[in-house]
Order: sequence, then C-alpha cells, then structure tokens
Amino acid sequence: MGVDAGDLFNRGLQDLFVTNFANEPYELYRNSPSHFFEDITWTSGVGKATLPYMGWATHFLDLDLDGWLDIVAFNGHIYPEVGATNYRQKAQAFRNLRDGRFEPAPFFEQPLSARGAAVGDYDNDGDLDILVNNIDEPPALLHRKGKPQRNWLMVALPSNAIGARVNVTTPDGTHFREIRAQSGYLSSSDRRAYFGLGDAAECTVEVRWLNQKTRRIENVNANQVLLAGESP
Repeated sequence: MGVDAGDLFNRGLQDLFVTNFANEPYELYRNSPSHFFEDITWTSGVGKATLPYMGWATHFLDLDLDGWLDIVAFNGHIYPEVGATNYRQKAQAFRNLRDGRFEPAPFFEQPLSARGAAVGDYDNDGDLDILVNNIDEPPALLHRKGKPQRNWLMVALPSNAIGARVNVTTPDGTHFREIRAQSGYLSSSDRRAYFGLGDAAECTVEVRWLNQKTRRIENVNANQVLLAGESP
C-alpha cells in the first residue's frame, strides 16, 4: 500500500518499510552492505503491532530528535461494512530503540479513514507536522505544538536537487537523507531534509549531488533552516 525508505539504523544504507492490507503485518526490511534485504518484520516488533490494521501512508521521521529515525503509519479500512470502530483506525508511531527493535509510542488518538499523508514543518517552528488526506471526510492536520526538546537542523536545497544526498555529522555519528519528490502513499512532502541532532549544538553538513560533486559546510549551528545553495 505505502512505502518509505531511509537509514533506520544509521549505517549509511536505506532500509524499507511497507504497509499492507488488514490481517497482514507491515513489513520492515533491513538493508545490508551487499544490498540484500533481511526481513525483520517480527523481530523488530512491528509485525505484531500492525497486524490488525490496514495501512496506507508511512514515513520515517525523527519524532524525538535523538538522531534515529522512527516510523509512522496511517491506517483506515476500505469497507464501511466492517463497522465504524474498524473503518476509521488510529495512526501508529514506532519509536526506534536503536537495537533493531521498535516500540509503539503515543501519537494520534483520533481514528481516521486515512490514505495519503504529507510531512513538513508548515509553520517553521523546528518540528515536523503532518497533513493527512482522508476518504469521505476533511483532511486532518497533525500540528506539533511547543518548542522542540532537542536540537534540529533543516537543510533546504533548490528544486533541481531531487536525488541529492545530505549527510549531517555530529559527535554521535553521520546521518543522511535523500531528497525525493514523493513519499509514503500518493503524497509529496516537504523536500527540505530534516535532522534530529540530539544534544549537539553544531554539525557538519555535506551535500552530494547526482553529478557526484559535493559541498561541505563546517560548524553549522543547530536549530535553523540552512540554505545549502544551487547544484554545482
């Protein structure tokens, strides 16, 4: 149904998460240096937690800004005959435990008939918000309020940056995002690359363009939108 790719385990490799029909687990695949994917649906904990749901949009995003990507999934049945309590379903969030496992985390309590979802910091306050497109009812805006509890950085690239990779390095390691036009399910999200920095007050940013040219920026202060310039 929906799919997202990203570096869940901070190894420089893109892992995959796929949402599925009801009574089928959502699947999590861990990439390897040989580019074969290992199915860790059940050992990661997401299999059992997602089994009763029907999933659509899904995204990797760092909900707690600790430098490790978490997973969100938006759910909703396609048959009204299943009843109101099963047709509209709660969205799910899974917190990255950093050891290959994920645990369900409080996220959004209102059941929705969700399909697509676009992620972005629409009010530019330093945390990511989500606009959910629903069937037969208005969209729902998940607005995260309050000041972020950890440091963050958002890297803005020009419109021709699709496919570029942004690396951010802090004392805790290097994290990357790939610039895409589409994510989740039939949705286009904010193309700025968003990073949780944990307690790091500054970082190094490297942008690698599709032509393999790079730009490196040292001593970048946290908690800002960094304009990284045009493609060389």
